[in-house]
Amino acid sequence: MEKVEDNRISLHKSIGTPISGVSYTFDHVFDQDCSNARVYDLLTKDVIHAALKVLMERLLHMDRPVVVKLLL
Repeated sequence: MEKVEDNRISLHKSIGTPISGVSYTFDHVFDQDCSNARVYDLLTKDVIHAALKVLMERLLHMDRPVVVKLLL
């Protein structure tokens, strides 16, 4: 059995007592009730926005005009 607390997952015996030395810490921990929107907001949104920003900056500095169609 595992227990999720904030950003730590620890293993517990079936009676609920923690197993010593068996826990893991992560930047974020999501349980089965977490929505895709929450994962996107916390992890993915900033990466996608940064990649699109770099792409647009590079396209704007090209010698010839380019038409870009983005599906957002």
